[in-house]
Amino acid sequence: MPFSFLSIPPGRRSLVLGSLLGLLSPDLRAAEPFVVPAAEQALSESEEEPSEAEEEVLVSGQRPPPTRGTDPSVAHFTIRRASLETPGLPIGDALRDAPGIQVSQLGGLGSPTTARLRGATAAQTPVYFGRVKLNDEVGGVADLGLVPTHFVESIQIYRSSAPRTAAEFGIGGAIFLVPRKAPETGRLLRMDLGSFGTRGLSLSRGYSSEERTTQVFVSLDGAKNDYSFKDTRGTLFTPDDDQTTTLKNADSRGLGTWIHHRERFGKVETEFFFGHASREQGAVKLALVPTREARVAYDRTMAQITSTIRGDRSRFELLSAAIVSETAVSDPLRELSPFSERLTTPGERFEQAILAEQDLSEDITLFERLSASIERFRRFEQRDGAPTEVLSAERLSTRLAAGLHYRPTSLLTFSVLGELRCVSTTPLSACAEPVPGGRASATFSRGSFDAFASLARAVRVPTLSELYGFSPIMRGNPRLEPEEATTGEIGVRYAGPVRGGLPLFWMDASAFIRSSENLVLFLRSTQGYLTPQNRASSRTIGAELALGLNPGPFAFTAQASWLDPRDTSPNRTTKNDFLPFLSAVTASATAHVRVLHVPESQARIGARAFVQSSRFSDPAGLGVIPEQGNVDLEAEAGFAHGELTLRASLRNLFDSARFDVVGYPLPGRSLFFSLETRFK
Repeated sequence: MPFSFLSIPPGRRSLVLGSLLGLLSPDLRAAEPFVVPAAEQALSESEEEPSEAEEEVLVSGQRPPPTRGTDPSVAHFTIRRASLETPGLPIGDALRDAPGIQVSQLGGLGSPTTARLRGATAAQTPVYFGRVKLNDEVGGVADLGLVPTHFVESIQIYRSSAPRTAAEFGIGGAIFLVPRKAPETGRLLRMDLGSFGTRGLSLSRGYSSEERTTQVFVSLDGAKNDYSFKDTRGTLFTPDDDQTTTLKNADSRGLGTWIHHRERFGKVETEFFFGHASREQGAVKLALVPTREARVAYDRTMAQITSTIRGDRSRFELLSAAIVSETAVSDPLRELSPFSERLTTPGERFEQAILAEQDLSEDITLFERLSASIERFRRFEQRDGAPTEVLSAERLSTRLAAGLHYRPTSLLTFSVLGELRCVSTTPLSACAEPVPGGRASATFSRGSFDAFASLARAVRVPTLSELYGFSPIMRGNPRLEPEEATTGEIGVRYAGPVRGGLPLFWMDASAFIRSSENLVLFLRSTQGYLTPQNRASSRTIGAELALGLNPGPFAFTAQASWLDPRDTSPNRTTKNDFLPFLSAVTASATAHVRVLHVPESQARIGARAFVQSSRFSDPAGLGVIPEQGNVDLEAEAGFAHGELTLRASLRNLFDSARFDVVGYPLPGRSLFFSLETRFK
């Protein structure tokens, strides 16, 4: 039985920026490159925005665990730099180490990747790179496969809500990719090689001083993805005709360019960010039938300028951001659709925002945020001639948010945050129905123990592609209504005694319940098309547990998540009520040990494991994507005070069968290497 998939990531078309190859920018290593991951995952307790690179701040020689974020009233997990340097480990797979998150892939290595938090869809999960929201509200989701891991300092995951500085709360939470800073002036060169034709080259150059930091980064990568798999020949339950074959037309190649500059003028700080990412690969179909010549190209360009003025008891910020994306599908044999040989879907989004904070006293802080954005979506089809515009849509969105942070005692903190959003299809039309949202929370903190509870209401308006369609495969539905969700959450976190600057033991446990109205799901029609529809209601219950141990040179972390998402619509026509494409149980663990630690050389070895339960591939529960998991081995060695670093990873040690969301098998056992050198 062929599988269907949840969503199509937003598009990009390949764009060569070779002229930037000379501006090599710093992907410089941290001062302690071989600290075990639990130490690298320590998060600063400062109150800076989560989108800024947070420095590791030692408080009385201590580093907090990865579960302590900038907002203690929200369940949080941070993935630090050490976990992102493993060769052959993309951002999507690194995210599997965090609780409450499920990752979907659209193909093999280098393929588009999306993430969803606590059962929310990828479109309901906002993803930010710096201060730029990667969800362009055209495709609706953020493609994590377009972000090179070399330029990410850490990944911060907030579950069920987001900090007050975010552009939106998110129904399931929010993900923040923190760009790397330039800790010193220098250059870096990294080369990657691996199984199935995987190769990569990254070049960087950085400059850093007290007043300014600049870094420019260029990344090239590719993979043939010519791995073997068992072809069911369209008869999933008849194994007699199965045969082993090699995946065809699955190669992928990408280019990424990132520029980050920050400068201080007294109490004024200005930050500029530019990023471009493109990827070109073979197109996949809904069924397990490889295409022969169909290709798809994704392209995304983003820019951001932020100016911040800090006073003694206030902060004022101006933000301008833009994101332009495009998908181009070339289908000369019309394998994907009989109607068009080429399909292009460009889209743009521009945003302006003003943020302000005032400390009325030591215990009371006010916060305000006003933003406006405009987005446009177009669709061009080529049918035996020149491209023809068949669809054009745009809209204006405004949002006003305000909040109060009150700390009556040293142990107790209360926070209240509200928002009002307006959406209109033309700039001059009035906002007929403002959509409210908000969050109230309470936190009890005593020493290394925190207990928190919150109640939040989040709203997501349908994207333009959901309303008007994205491709011949994914159709639109102009009758979609905004999604609404109310979430209640409780949790506790604890960090044990500290040895060598690290807690010997830490843990975080949380539970939530969410009630959603008008939930948007992509359902497959009998003709094979995907159409978004509102589910009248749904209920999701979940719980997560994360813990870590740091005895001496060893480091161990583990997480387990349980999810129960149910369709509670009174007009449901299927007996099954478990929502498709979601696993009830996910779990992961990592273990590392430092085997060499001398002044000039260091080395460590480790392993990571991940498992997830089976998923339904349709609302009726007839198609099942089987349970899957894998075990990876890792090794790392550095010489000459970190000037030269070698890394290796053996992924999917036991060659376990794994599948992406459209039923394609993912790579089996594979080996990857990287060589990294630093120089002035």
